[in-house]
Amino acid sequence: MVTHNRYFLDRVTNRIMELEGGNIHSYDGNFSYFMEKKIERHENLKATEEKKKSLYKKELAWMRQGAKARTTKQKARIQRFETLEDEVAGGDSTETLDFSVGTSRLGKKIIE
Repeated sequence: MVTHNRYFLDRVTNRIMELEGGNIHSYDGNFSYFMEKKIERHENLKATEEKKKSLYKKELAWMRQGAKARTTKQKARIQRFETLEDEVAGGDSTETLDFSVGTSRLGKKIIE
């Protein structure tokens, strides 16, 4: 069911599914439980992002000192830094948007 009535959802539901950012999150419980767990999940994501940024700053300082790319450990660390840099800078850049228009076109403009 789809409704905006929170009190009704709190009394009737025992499972809530949320579509967010292309992912489905399932919560076994009523609306109050859903809200608690959603806030908890967002706090965990925020903490993870802060840790990732902190690690990025530390590794950036190491890279600026002049990492020696001759040894295997150094190469692996440089590769991890580059991966981390991509994640911190913009996340996934592989996202695409596909949609189809169900009618035939009469003009040149599809979307304005």
